[in-house]
Amino acid sequence: MLKDGQPIRAIDRHFNVGVATIDRIKRKTELS
Repeated sequence: MLKDGQPIRAIDRHFNVGVATIDRIKRKTELS
């Protein structure tokens, strides 16, 4: 399907960033 491992790594990186952002928003919402 995908050539090389770069596309997978790029998607994984974006996914991790998204999870971290959501976690921040959740924490801010809980504190407020």
